[in-house]
Amino acid sequence: ERLVTFIEGSEFFLIETMAEQCCEIVLNEFNVPWLRLTLAKPGAVPEASAVGLVIERGEKNMRGCG
Repeated sequence: ERLVTFIEGSEFFLIETMAEQCCEIVLNEFNVPWLRLTLAKPGAVPEASAVGLVIERGEKNMRGCG
């Protein structure tokens, strides 16, 4: 709900800027140490079903991986 409210009340020229600001909200307001954010914008390019990005931010705990 927090991110939806933020995005609806904002205006972005770049999806990358919105992604970075969303990551900052999640990391700072929800005390999340690491996140992977996936965003897609359907219909942005006529030849593609969607365009988007995946970014990772924070400190990823590697214990238990592998």
